Amino acid sequence: MTSSLVDHLHNCASAEETEALGFRLAEQVVVRGVLPCIILLSGNIGAGKTVFGRGVARGLGIEEPVQSPTFPILLEYPGVRVPLYHFDLYRLGGSEEFDLIGGEDILFSGGSYGPGLSLIEWPERLDRGGRTAVVPCFLVELRFPWESGRELGKEGAEIQEQAPDYQRRFINVRSVSL
Repeated sequence: MTSSLVDHLHNCASAEETEALGFRLAEQVVVRGVLPCIILLSGNIGAGKTVFGRGVARGLGIEEPVQSPTFPILLEYPGVRVPLYHFDLYRLGGSEEFDLIGGEDILFSGGSYGPGLSLIEWPERLDRGGRTAVVPCFLVELRFPWESGRELGKEGAEIQEQAPDYQRRFINVRSVSL
């Protein structure tokens, strides 16, 4: 991954910019052959996780409407380049339910699904049970400018002073272990 996209705090002033960042990340993952992989989307309700996910889907060549899989927990999109497995763990009933929908296989055993990209909203609700994912992972943290509890650094503090609108998001993308 290029340093301009990963390990960088992005300042997105609109939903369109948030979606475009998701598009660029998916394109880089495919072009660089970092598949299968997992993108974890962390942020409060309304922070833009699904908007970012829609951009990821577009970057994979998926044209159909992308929505948050809040109720089904997992939506699968075949994709033109590679398949997308879009999880929303907000309503997850426990690790057994995650395993029943195939999450165990996708994340922790290399996956029999092939070289797809797994997008996981609300990853903090995942009980890994000591297991470690066997594929590359990226954490995408989406934050509103007024959110505290996370140090944004000098760059973020300067941007925050210029961010009076509700469309703006700070998005941090980094490589992590799951």
